[in-house]
Amino acid sequence: MDSVNIYTYWEGPRNWYYDLCWETVVRWNPGAQEFGPKEVEEVIGPLPQAVRDAYITHRVDWIRKKWIQAVGGLYLDHDFVCWSDLRPIACAAPAFDYIGWKEWQGTGWMDNFFAARKDSPVLQTAADYALEQMQRHGRGVQWLATNAHAMNFALEKHKWRKCIELSPHLISPVAVVDRNFFLSKINRDINGYDSYGQMTSAHGILDFLNEHFKTPKELIESDIHLGAIFRRAFGL
Repeated sequence: MDSVNIYTYWEGPRNWYYDLCWETVVRWNPGAQEFGPKEVEEVIGPLPQAVRDAYITHRVDWIRKKWIQAVGGLYLDHDFVCWSDLRPIACAAPAFDYIGWKEWQGTGWMDNFFAARKDSPVLQTAADYALEQMQRHGRGVQWLATNAHAMNFALEKHKWRKCIELSPHLISPVAVVDRNFFLSKINRDINGYDSYGQMTSAHGILDFLNEHFKTPKELIESDIHLGAIFRRAFGL
């Protein structure tokens, strides 16, 4: 199948958990694309010095905005577990300046799952804000400055643009920060959630996964909620 305008970015080595999550995305969205530094250089051009020097998380915050601003489509983080076809959102991207969501805990607009048209002024403003923060503060930049704060600033500035706010339960029916839910024994049926999938936070659970599971198969077959989430994603 031809590639579709659904993207994720990666650079450097990675834990098997990220590969497992991406496998669920591709299962439901054949042709979804992973891009890296080479493609960024070709499409966006050389990274600004402040972006090159930034901690990787902040660097990626800028790259994802500039990438979709350059090509249009849907971007999602590498630790999203997909349960369904995302192409309807990706196909809607050309008609909107931003399609996104706000996490449950009140952080505001997120940039770990969003879609937008090529040349979106919302994404340009958000990328400019993130870059300015990195230039001003270097590696001391506030953790949310290049992601949620940048998006909040951009969407306030462009509040009358064509933007859509997705219900948070469509992207993350359980709050990303609820580590206890993901790693606890199953006590609820996650198949009742009518959503595109479940956003997770690898940073918050990798210590547990590395300690308790040697292979993806062990996680998928486990009796914790995260195992059930992956079984749903793979139709098991």
